[in-house]
Amino acid sequence: MHMGINKREASGILAAIILMLIMGILTVLFTNWLTGGTDDKTMTQGVMTSSEVKKNEVTVWYYNDEFTPFLDAANVIYEKECGIKLNCIKVKEENYLESVNEHNISGIDIPDIYIMNSSMLEKAVLAGLTEENTNDDIFNDNVYSDTAISAVTYKGRKQAYPLNFDTSFLVYNTAYTQNPPATFDDIINFSNSVDETISGLVENILLWDVKGLMYNYGFAGGYLEYGGKNGDDVSVKSFTNDKLIQSMAYYHNLNQIFSIDINSETYDDVITRFSQGKVVYAILKTDGIKRLEEAEGQVGYNTVVLPDLNGELTTRALSVTNVAVVNPYADNGDKAENAAEFLSYDMANIMYESTGKLSAKKDIEYENSHLNVILNQYDKSVNLPKLMEAGDFGAKLESVLNQIWQGADIQQSLSSLER
Repeated sequence: MHMGINKREASGILAAIILMLIMGILTVLFTNWLTGGTDDKTMTQGVMTSSEVKKNEVTVWYYNDEFTPFLDAANVIYEKECGIKLNCIKVKEENYLESVNEHNISGIDIPDIYIMNSSMLEKAVLAGLTEENTNDDIFNDNVYSDTAISAVTYKGRKQAYPLNFDTSFLVYNTAYTQNPPATFDDIINFSNSVDETISGLVENILLWDVKGLMYNYGFAGGYLEYGGKNGDDVSVKSFTNDKLIQSMAYYHNLNQIFSIDINSETYDDVITRFSQGKVVYAILKTDGIKRLEEAEGQVGYNTVVLPDLNGELTTRALSVTNVAVVNPYADNGDKAENAAEFLSYDMANIMYESTGKLSAKKDIEYENSHLNVILNQYDKSVNLPKLMEAGDFGAKLESVLNQIWQGADIQQSLSSLER
């Protein structure tokens, strides 16, 4: 039997419709604000979804384009094996953690997992944005590099899942020398004994991008201390010790010997000229191996960890570790932890091919022997500190090293790091 609708019911329905329209408009405006407007294509992989749909998916935020092919591949496998979709959304890097926090507070489109640099971990922990990783059976230094475990550890607790890393190392042209250098003194000695046949072909005995921190850090890294083993101890700080000053004097002397122009030699130049056989020794980062394989000149080369300076002064390379963090406000807490473990552990074998960087998982045997050397280098490297008080320490240190390379007072330059 049809029943009529009275005026009160009609008013209620109209009010409900108006409310739904307002909610729809607000949702569109909120999404446009988050993505920076329709012209800013930052939300490229995945979509904001309703809570009902989210029961069958895990939302992953990231800001680095290099993760797009990796996450695409992981999603296909994870959905096939677990019946759960990885809704991977690329967002802006600017105010990244603030954006995670804002979504947590609003309760709208909360990321279950977010990917970031490990140096941001203290800020994330203190803001209450991390869920502890308690799976000690997998996430230990038997399965992952000690550097990776250090990267995800804050105040003795693992707060993330290690994904991949970048670091620096040395390559040398085997057409000019078969002897791997143990120290930079060995490279200097080689430069002093070059015969005419080599000198006619080679433009640089040693070359690297002397402006970039990734390639320069190792010259200071043996004695520079900030934050302790896990980069979270504010009481550990040493910027002007004698060994560091001696290392910086050695570093500056390399400029006197090899005359590398800080303003003209780029990383791309280093790759190109080494691949053309115009350089004997070069400092590269992780993507260097793939780029040398793809280069037109198929130069023969070997790879070694960054040599010490001499018999008394050591080096220690820098590494940058990317990690996956489980959001404690995740709609799907258990599923998020499982997905983070899947990305870190189960997908480790596809990390290099899809991102150009190596997985932090150390029990992978690569057919390319050069990659195994890079894994060894990572194990000997150090991450940037997690301390919020450090601010943009990497940029400050890069500037100090650039100044010292060009002849600035070493003591005074290093002292500026304490301010």
